[in-house]
Amino acid sequence: MWSGNRVSSDSKTTMLKQSLSDKHYLWLALFIAFLLAVWAQGPRLLDPLAIEEDLRNLYWIHRFQQLDLFPNVAFDKMGILDIQLGSITLIIGINSPGYSLLFQAASYLMPVELFHKLLVFPLLLISVFYIYRIGLTIAEAKSAFVLSLLFTILILAAHTSISVVGGLHRSFGVPIVLALIYYLDQNQFGKATIPLWLCGLIYLPLFPVCLLTYGLYCVDWQQVKNFRPVVHWQRVAYLSLAFLAAALPLLPAFLNQTGRVQDAVAETAAAPPYDAPFLESLPLLQDP
Repeated sequence: MWSGNRVSSDSKTTMLKQSLSDKHYLWLALFIAFLLAVWAQGPRLLDPLAIEEDLRNLYWIHRFQQLDLFPNVAFDKMGILDIQLGSITLIIGINSPGYSLLFQAASYLMPVELFHKLLVFPLLLISVFYIYRIGLTIAEAKSAFVLSLLFTILILAAHTSISVVGGLHRSFGVPIVLALIYYLDQNQFGKATIPLWLCGLIYLPLFPVCLLTYGLYCVDWQQVKNFRPVVHWQRVAYLSLAFLAAALPLLPAFLNQTGRVQDAVAETAAAPPYDAPFLESLPLLQDP
């Protein structure tokens, strides 16, 4: 009896030391990632005029604090809606409502130009956290630490179109995908709906891919070869709830796009016919 308790105690002590070691490597990876982000983003932070090039297409975000900007622009046709809630006017991009709401909330604390530069820090640290956790599932803590460092260097050196540095919609894609993969791999399907839902609200082009990835986990593929596929209906329920939660805010975007297509068809049908044939308007070619 005493020997069995001794072995059990030693096992618990070993697991505790392993857990502490894992946390130490994780905190070290996060700290180094933060320092590298400061080094990479420092010149942009010090230059108030330096912004991500594609952010210029989101010039309407400056209306968060000055609503009367750009009075001659038809923002409703661009998918930008002004929603009045009491004394507050919410300016929402219906293709990415979560992104526009995040920037509007931040605009009360700092300029939006500064906020988009600071986004690299939470996005990078969240990405490093999940890449480290994913590394622990396939290797020991030291290997997960090295994987995190390599990931940090590559993602900061990458072009802003695929990096977290730009602070744009697509910058959220990296942490969202990593979080989704980690929770699915750990069979935490309830938690996996959170990055799936955020993907639909922030970065719509990635949403179908994430839905498909989650959907693949709803079927027991080991039974498919026996022609007896097993569907996990609880996971299907989680997937359906996440889809509805993300799709309902995007319904105005779908209706707006449908309306624009109908208007274009109506304008084409109402256009006058082209009477003069093109060839008749050209001079005749004569032999020299």
